[in-house]
Parts: sequence; C-alpha cells; structure tokens
Amino acid sequence: MVALAEVVFSELLKEGIEPDTRAYAEMLGAYLRADMIEKVMQTYEKMKATGHAPNEFTMMILIRNLEKVGEKDLGVNNVKLGILKMKFLTYVLILFSRKRRSVDLV
Repeated sequence: MVALAEVVFSELLKEGIEPDTRAYAEMLGAYLRADMIEKVMQTYEKMKATGHAPNEFTMMILIRNLEKVGEKDLGVNNVKLGILKMKFLTYVLILFSRKRRSVDLV
C-alpha cells in the first residue's frame, strides 16, 4: 500500500504538479499505518518546507493514525513516536488557541 502511495506521489512531482496539503496528509497517514515513523517525520518536515502548513484535515489524519500506532509496540521507534506526538499535540493546541482567540475577539 505504501509503495503505491509513493508511486502516485512521485508521479505528481514528475508531472510538475506540486503536492498539496491533502496529498501530504495522505502520505503521512500511509506511513503511519505502516509504522514508518522516520518517513512520517521526513514527509512532515518536507510538507512544512514547501509551504504547506498542516490543516485540520491533516491533523485529524495524523491524530487518528498516531492513536493506532501508539497501541502497537514499536520498540526502537518509541522515542521518535513520542517526539512526533508532541509536535502534533503542540500544533493542535496552537490551532485551538488561535481559533479560540478569533472567536473571543469577534
């Protein structure tokens, strides 16, 4: 499944089509489901570097899959998974805080 997702993702690039936030989110979800934590972190950093900030959809995919991955024994990847969870939790809290402020200011 991951191999197919990677092929589709790379085909976008070959065709000169810049992957959008949704495409990055789907890749992140595929890597998480395959317990490929290092790939998740690399893809997340690439997503941010190309100017595609994670949105609510991205965070929903990540949180759901992180919960599933967290239920498994990942051995060596536990530390990386913990760091990844903290990054995403921080981002979710920032999003929530911004929305809350915008509602309070209205």
